[in-house]
Order: sequence, then C-alpha cells, then structure tokens
Amino acid sequence: MDGSVLQMPPSGPGGAKGEAQGWNPRCSDHTLVFLCQFRPSPGTTPPAADLDHAAGTQSGPVFGWSGPEFVEVTVPAQCSIQQLRLRLCLKAQEQSCHPNLLGLLDPEQYLLLYARGQEWYEMYDDCQVLRTLDVPWSRLADGRLAATIAVTPVAAANDGKRQRQQALLATLIGHDLDREATNRLGELMVTRRKLASPRRQELKLRDDVVYATEPWTTTAPLPRDLQPHGDRSLKVTLHYLQMLSFSMEVNPSITPQLLLELCNEVTTDQGLECWPSDSLVLKVTGREEFLSGDFRLLDFLWVRKCLKSSQDLHLSVLSVAQLPLEAVRLADWPLVDSFTGQSSSHDDLRLEGKDLDDIFMISLWDCDRKFRFKLTGIDIPKLPAKAPPSVCVEASIIYGNKVLLSVVSTTKSFADEVLWNEWLEFSVLLSDLPRGAKLGLTVNACSNETASDNPQKGKGGTLFFVNLLLIDHRSLLSQGPYTLHMWPYLGQEGEVVTYQADRLSSATNPDVTHSMAISLLLDRYSFPVVLPNGATSPESRWPPAEARPAPASPLCGTVSPVFRPGSAGPERVQTSEEITPSGSPVSLESRAGEPTISGVFPDNFLPRLPVSPETPPVAEEINRTSFLHRSTASLSSSCPSSTSDAASRITTTTAPGCTIHTAPVSTSSTAPVSTSSTAPGSTSSPASSKHSVRTPQSPTADLPGVAANAPAAWIGSDKAHLKRFGKEQSVHYTSNLPTFLRSVDWLKRNVVEDVHWLLEHLEPEEMDLSVALELLSFDSIDESVRRLVVQRLESLSNDEVLMYLLQLVQTLKVEPYHDSFLACFLLQRALRSKRIGHFFFWYMRSEVAACPYFRQRMALVLEAYLLGCGQAMLDGFSLQVQAAQALQQVALQVKEMFPDKTDLPPTAALQVQGLLERSDLPKEFLVPFDPRVKAGAILLKSCKVMASKKKPLWLEFQPMPSPSPTPPLGILFKEGDDLRQDMLVLQTLVVMDSIWQEKSLDLNLVPYGCIATGHNIGMIEIVRKAVTIAAVQRSEGGTHGAFKNDAIFNWLRGKCPLQEIHFRAMEMFVTSCAGYCVATYVLGIGDRHNDNIMITNQGNLFHIDFGHILGNRKSFLGVRRERVPFVLTPDFLYVIGGVKGRDSLCIQRFKDICTEAYLSLHSQSRLLVTLFSLMLLTGIPELSAAEDMRYLREALQQERSEEHARDHFLQQIATCENLGWTVQANWWIHMLVGIK
Repeated sequence: MDGSVLQMPPSGPGGAKGEAQGWNPRCSDHTLVFLCQFRPSPGTTPPAADLDHAAGTQSGPVFGWSGPEFVEVTVPAQCSIQQLRLRLCLKAQEQSCHPNLLGLLDPEQYLLLYARGQEWYEMYDDCQVLRTLDVPWSRLADGRLAATIAVTPVAAANDGKRQRQQALLATLIGHDLDREATNRLGELMVTRRKLASPRRQELKLRDDVVYATEPWTTTAPLPRDLQPHGDRSLKVTLHYLQMLSFSMEVNPSITPQLLLELCNEVTTDQGLECWPSDSLVLKVTGREEFLSGDFRLLDFLWVRKCLKSSQDLHLSVLSVAQLPLEAVRLADWPLVDSFTGQSSSHDDLRLEGKDLDDIFMISLWDCDRKFRFKLTGIDIPKLPAKAPPSVCVEASIIYGNKVLLSVVSTTKSFADEVLWNEWLEFSVLLSDLPRGAKLGLTVNACSNETASDNPQKGKGGTLFFVNLLLIDHRSLLSQGPYTLHMWPYLGQEGEVVTYQADRLSSATNPDVTHSMAISLLLDRYSFPVVLPNGATSPESRWPPAEARPAPASPLCGTVSPVFRPGSAGPERVQTSEEITPSGSPVSLESRAGEPTISGVFPDNFLPRLPVSPETPPVAEEINRTSFLHRSTASLSSSCPSSTSDAASRITTTTAPGCTIHTAPVSTSSTAPVSTSSTAPGSTSSPASSKHSVRTPQSPTADLPGVAANAPAAWIGSDKAHLKRFGKEQSVHYTSNLPTFLRSVDWLKRNVVEDVHWLLEHLEPEEMDLSVALELLSFDSIDESVRRLVVQRLESLSNDEVLMYLLQLVQTLKVEPYHDSFLACFLLQRALRSKRIGHFFFWYMRSEVAACPYFRQRMALVLEAYLLGCGQAMLDGFSLQVQAAQALQQVALQVKEMFPDKTDLPPTAALQVQGLLERSDLPKEFLVPFDPRVKAGAILLKSCKVMASKKKPLWLEFQPMPSPSPTPPLGILFKEGDDLRQDMLVLQTLVVMDSIWQEKSLDLNLVPYGCIATGHNIGMIEIVRKAVTIAAVQRSEGGTHGAFKNDAIFNWLRGKCPLQEIHFRAMEMFVTSCAGYCVATYVLGIGDRHNDNIMITNQGNLFHIDFGHILGNRKSFLGVRRERVPFVLTPDFLYVIGGVKGRDSLCIQRFKDICTEAYLSLHSQSRLLVTLFSLMLLTGIPELSAAEDMRYLREALQQERSEEHARDHFLQQIATCENLGWTVQANWWIHMLVGIK
C-alpha cells in the first residue's frame, strides 16, 4: 500500500519532538486529538509512513489540516471509543466528507484502526476510555497528545473460505463456536480477539525447524543399571539421506550436532556430496522422534530405552527440506488494542469536581450502596418428574468456590411459572465487590411445613443452578434485566454435577427450549459503572511516553524506571514485556506512591510523611523505612475515600432542574436504600496511627478481614524485608501463602489492596512448585495471585509443563473469565512445543466433550491454539480425529450387536473385522497417546472384541518401516469408560518415577499410553510381550495355580533360560514389584485381581485398569474382598527370594528399596496431594469430593516424621506378608467363577 496515504509532517520544534514553552501537562493531557483518515481498507500491514511513525522516526501527522479524506477530532481524554465515533460522525457531517455518516457509529460497518510496529490494531471495545489506548501518541506544540487512526469499512469476508476453515476447526474441537458468537462485545468474541495477540507474539519468535524437531529428553541422572554405559562407546547406525547406511562407535556424551559432523566426515570419505550439518537433522528411524539440541546422546529417552533393552540405535539423517511444513495457513483474527477490557484508574473516574459533560462512566469504588437485585420469577416448560410442592430461590455472592454471603427468597408453590417480584439485598457494598465475584442462584426444594416468613428453615435439595458474573470481562458492573437459563443439579442419569461446577461456572444452559429460566433485575445506572484499574492518579501513569516500543512477548519481561516529559524524576512504567492476559499491560501498583515489584523506590513513589523544618534528613529516611516495614494493618487504613458528599451519593447536580442520575434507577418505591458509606465491619483509624511503626510480626488480628490464626510472618512483609532474611526464609514464607490467602475476606477492598501490595513483593522463583500449583486451586482466583503463579510456571521446562499439563488444563475451570494469565501461558507453551501442543489438544478436546459447564471456554482456548499450531499439526490432528470417530462408530455398533455383558458368539471376531473393514479409518495416523508412534494399515485378522461389559476393541496396526524388527502396534479402544481416572493414575506414576529417577532409583514402572479422545471414550496402549498373572498361573496349574508359590518363578525361568538373562529378569521383577507396591499403596488402587497385574518376558511387573483408587475397594456379597494394603503374595516373595517363607537378604533388600521409594514420595507429599486435589475438577467417580484426599494424606503420612513414615510402611509390608494367602484365595475365586 502507498506509504503516502497517511501523511507525516516534517520534524520541527512544533512537531511531536518539540514541546511548547510553558506547556502545562495537567491541562493539556485532558484533551486528545485524533487525525482520522478514511481509507478503503487497512491493508495487510501498515504503510511505511505508519511504521516510521510507530518507530518514532517521524514527527507525527500534520494536524490542523483537513480534506476530503481527513477529519481532525478533538475529544476529552476520558471519552470512550463510542463517543469518539459520535464526534467523528458530527465532524464528517460538517465537512461533508463521508457518504455513510450513520455507518461510522456502527463498529460492525466501520473499524477504527491504528498502526503499531508491523501490525494494525482495532479500537474494539466501545466502552474503552481513550486515554487507556495503546496508541503511539505524539505531542503537539500546544502540549496536546495526538494520534493518527484509519477509518475503514469492514471487509467482506470470503464466506466460502471462512466457512471451510470454521468447519475444520469445529470438527477438530468437537464444538462449533460460531453458533454462540452472536454478541460482538460478548466474552466469547472479545476473548477470541484478545488471544490473537499472545498467539502472534509466540509465532513471531518460533523457529519452525526447532519446533518441528523438538526432542524427547530427560534431566534425570542415569539409572544405576545404565551408569556403566556412560564409560563405553555407543554403536549408532546412520541412514544418510536414503543413500548410504553405516555404523560407527561414538562417545555417548557427544551432542547430535557433533554426531552430524562425524557423519559428514564419513560421507566425504565415501565421495558423496556433503551437506552442511546445520541443514541436516537426526530422526529415529521408524518413529516421529528427533535427536536435536545441545544434549548428550545419553540424555535422549530413546537412547536410554535402546540401552536398557539392548536394542540397536538406528538414526535417519534428513535434510531440513524433508521436514513437514509448519507454516500457519489459517486466517487469524485481527488484533485489538492491548488494553481492551481494562479501565482507567479510580482517580480518573471519580466524580468529585466534574461537570456533567465530563462524566462518561462511573468508578465502582464510588458506589457506596449495598448490592441488591429484584427476583422476578422462574419459568420452566415442563416440571420435573418428581417436582417438590414448593420452592425458594437462594442467592449467594460466590468468590471462587466460596459462598461469602447468602440470602433466601420467600417460599412459593412450585409450578411451571412462579413469580416473586421480590428485592433481595446483601450486606456488602458495591464498591467492595471483587473482580470475579458471581451472583449464584439456585432453585431449592422446600418442605410443606415451611413458613413463608422463615424460608431458610425449609431449604431442601438444590434443583437448578446458574451463576452471573457481577463484573464482566470488560470490567463493567452488570446492570439491568437478565434472563438466565439454569442447569439441572442432577444429570440425566441422576449423577451430581461436576465437582464445584455449580459455583465455578458462569455459563448458562444452552438448551433454552427445555431448561429452567430465572428472571432478575439488577440496579440500573445512567452511565456504565466500571471497576477501576487501580487507584493511581493520572500524574503517575499519564501522559504516556512519546515513543513506546512495540509490544513484545507478554509472558516475560521486566519493569524499569524511566523519565517522562514533565515528570520530576524517574517513575515506574509498564513495559511491553510484562505478563498479562492476552498481552494486556499490567498495572503492578496497588496504590499510588507505594513501593513496586521492581525494587526501585524513588522519592516520588513513597508518600512524604509530615516532617517539621527542624527534622534532619536522617529522621525523614527513618520515617520512609518505617513505611516500607509497616504492617498491612496500617496499610488498610489508607484506602482511597471520597470527601465529596455528591460523590459519596453518586449523584451530581449541575444546574437547576438538571441532575445526573448515577445512583441506581429505582423501579420500586418500596425498594430498600442503603445509606452506609463504609464497608460493613470496617473502622477508621486515628490520624496519629496512620504512619505508625509496626514490626513485621504484627498480629493478624490488626488486619480486618484476616483470621486471627493467619501466618503472622506475612504481616508487614515487603521485598526488602524478605530479602533480608535470605532465600530459605522467603521460601518458608511463600509455603504458607495458600493458608494465608484462605483467611482473607475478599469482600473488604482495603484488605484486598493490602494483600495485592504484599503479593507484589514476593519473588516468583522463590515459590516452591507445589505451592504454586496449590494456589491454582479454587481457593485463590484473585488475578494478582494467579499472575504470581504463572510467573513461577514460566520457569518450568517443557518436560515439567508436560508432566503437570493434565492439572493445568483442569485449573482453567477455576478462572472466572475466559481470558486469563493461565490461558495465555498454556496457549503460548503449546504453540512453542509440539509435544505439549499434542497433549494439550487431546486434554482440551476431551473436556469440551465431557464438561458442558466449561465447554465454551475449553473450545475457545483450543481454537486459539489450532489457529497457530501449524499446518503439519493440523493435518495430524485431522487424521487422529478421523480415526477416533471411525473407531467410536464401530464400538457403538459392536455394543448393539452383542448386548450381553460377557458372552460372545464364536463369529464375534469376524463380525468386528467386517465393521472395521468398512469403517473410515485413515491409512496412517499418529497415535493420540504417543505422538512419536505412527499407526499404519489395520491388521484385520488380529482384531477382536473383548468379552467384558464395555466390549473394548482389541486392534492391531502395522508399524512404520524400521531396520529393527518391530511388533505390530496394539491399541485397546474403549467406549463407555471415563479414562481420565486412568490418565490421572498413569500421570502420577510418571511423577513418582521422576521423583525416584532424581535419586537414581529406577523401579521400572510401565506408565503405558492412555488418553481420552472424547466423553467416556479413548485409547489404551497394549504392552507387547506381556501376559497377566492369571495367565501365568493357569499355565502352571490351571485354577489351582493361584496357590502355587513357584508358578511365576518357573514361568520366568522358562522365558529366560540363560543364567545371566534370568538374573536380570529376577532383578527386574524385584525393582518393579517394589515400585508398584509403593505406588499402588499410596494411590489406594483397588480391584487387584490377577487379571489386572501383568508381567513381561523380561520380568517387569506392572499393574493395569485403575477403576478403583484412593482406598475404594470392591466387595462381594457385602464382604470386602481385599484385606491387604497392596499385593505382595507368596508367589511374589518366592521370586524375590523368600523361599518357603524364610526371610533372607533378598527380602531385606526388597524392603530397603520399598522404604527408600516410599520416603521419597513422603518428602513430596504436598505435590502429590495437590496434583490429585486439582483433578477434583474432572468429576471422575472416585475423586469427586475433598474428603477423597484423606486417604492420600494418610497413606503418605503427610504430617508425620520420616522415621514414623518408615515404620508405617514396614508395617504395611508385614500385613501383606501375613495375609498374602487371602489374595491367593481371591485370585482362585476370580479364575474359578470369572468375577470382574
């Protein structure tokens, strides 16, 4: 596009670089000037002149000239974008320079754009205050701030291309978001647009080759059995560009880059063309796995696996041009202003001293009346089958999962339509409502004898529920009438809703035709009421710098002091790198003039304490130090307060007969009116105590809203104070943060401000990971808390993020809004790593299918990922989804064909094979539970249906071509089971294994692949060369083999006849048995019959099928079948070395391994308990209440000493030894009658 379209003036003393003498910033900064240029389209990138202007190399647009294409608009800085549109329309009418004046008022017809860096940004939110825009401002000679914007018509979308793209996304996600995107300013559309910013930032930084060849490595030390390999040469067979294959002995500590250089030396000797090593990559032959990066060969998981299994290492050398295309081809959403959804400060919005024309919106902190709403009634098309005789409505203020306040309506007879027309009021001021607070509404059944004047007495079970965010995603207070469609509390099959969904979800029931609807009326105001973005006065954050850098990655950066025009000294400004949801800048100041997280405390940051002329400078500095170390009880006394009567009443009178009705517009003469001007329970402090000196250990009783037993060390903590005690003490302080935050009264704004001040002085890197994960739970939804946690998560490696990804996805449900720090973090890490992205896709997709209460949020974040994951990933996901859908259809047909629980006809396998042959399976696809493995054509003759209740499909596929013999790929496809519980157990096994590996303790766990691909549907990896213990026992004596102590020993001796191999098999059995004894005990895994325990030909024992966890045991005819804490039977002890029950050194060594493994988990008990508690949000059957955590804490002996924990586990081993015969008896009965 021609760079002259937006004209720029020459540099000069009166331009942007120059300032008029005598310029008064306080006067000039209240007025903004926009040069609006009409143009047919913005183009794909800003023109050259715009880029120069954004970079600060030009002096700005030529203001003061208007023509047929330009309109100069002058507006107050506190105007909104909508008011800018209105004034633009009036100016265009005066100059007769636009054919569609009314269209200029409609954001769906005309866009307002500005250029920053290489991108166009849309001024999207009509209610956004102009002074909060992230526009590149210029300074005029008279001191006014000015900016150039483009006014362009909305481009007509390519409907065919757009529909094809959306159809692809809807198929991959499993949900069509476009059907719900009806409101341009609704949370769905606003978040869609805002998430485009962090996505583009990540894509700009992404290296496609690094992205495509991300390796699978480990930082754990070499296991003890592999340590000898560190001193030996490693044989590697290289297949060079499909032209040459050769083997070479290399040092296992060299890097892939050095290996490629050695490879080039060999090819040069062979007379082949030598490619530069940086244009080549190493790929594991027959697998989608690469060796890349600055890692030792021994650090790659595949190399360690080859060494452990004595398997040859084959690597293919490929050129970079042979890698799949990772380019992003999908059309992205246009960028929006980075401050979209954020408001101005309280000082900017407050009513005091303003005229009628100066008021455009109201600060929520100026609203001192109590929150109330009018309950109109409920309406349901069809009453429930078991409808109660009467109902009442309970309304609650919910924050996170906590019910802070509740009121109950009168009781009414239940009918298809019930009217109340009743005002319900809460004892909380509107000004104290925190961001993320919800109005929870439930329809409860009431008993007949309930008196209408005492509805609380007869409150019964909850029938329906719905929640409404009181402060929406744009920081606006909800106003006016609402009709909300409610969720039934019990599902179709009688199951209770997902854990805490009735408190966490703000979604409404999409089934508007059949659902219960509740109508209510919130107080209405003459202006939008907005939650301020802090209390900072304009002088500290306005005007913006003349030349601001283009926004960089929003998830990393620093805060630095800079000088601004007209400022007396350095002041803290938000840089482009600060972590924010969707790239929005963050204000880290909790109050004007207080110390910031940067650690720089210039004079103009701290309030000047009253000092007499005779006071020496040292005394003043002591006063300032006292301020830094004061308690938060003192801080709470300095919250902003209005001194204007008009402002406190939120009503401003300007002229006779002209009143601005900023107080609620009453719709009932009998509605209660609040006259309180302070928060309930708050008291004013005497002036003499405002700056009193407090010790850091001031009692928490001084802090209103904080329980008396809150950690005293927190009170008065600031950055300098924490650093004075050193890192160890600071880590100890942060470990108590979850307990402290649970005691905070979030309905007291002065207390919340003090907590924010405290959080800003904590170092994220000093927080233990288990504490950070615990803070992601539903106890801490405050934005400052979650920002601190995400800052800590940023330091995690890809391996660590992948390890905890299952929980991180679940905690998205805790966020009060779609756009959050956590959502941006997960989006960016998934776009950065194909490994993370692959599992992120499936974890999110299964939640879209399984949890309707958070479906839109999960689908929205998943869509944001798919728009940037690259074409190769999209193609791979399409084939995987196609395979999953085809197999699901076959599974459903099989269930219809064979409805009996276990009986199958002899022709069942042939019938299943026929269904598979006619299915729409792709020729090849990456396996969802392991993206390193690709499944080829299906081997029909090896496929069958299993004789169990859910009729799982046993499937086998051809492996990818490989020089080494590779068995077929086995997949067990299940429909009807929630595999997320199995996923949790297997993920916990991976975490346990990583804890043990850090101590060089390799217990040979087999965390086989398992993934949910939808609601109650998924795939499980079939472990090759493995059989069940029941099969081993049958082969050694039929059903009586359950009592044959040497059955497993004899079977292993037959599989490993050579003495050396047999010894390794025995060692493998000992370590794996120890690992699973500890793991199954800690996790409380039940239903451990001999068909749920398997063993490989090499002696590796492992467990499968984790349908019963956390101590939930099976019973038969009312008798508990399992009486031991874990499985350690006489036949296991026989293999370990306990011949004829005699103790031996081998048994003692086994116990030592067990206790070492158990104590390692005991030391990490907080992490393990936290991981499980976060999975409460899934609502899986045996992890659906907080009480389910009791077993885990007891099994880990979380509150006990290490010595006590050691004795505890040794007692469990003794119990297993004494009652091992009961397990054998259960196994014999299982084999005899086939109990499942």
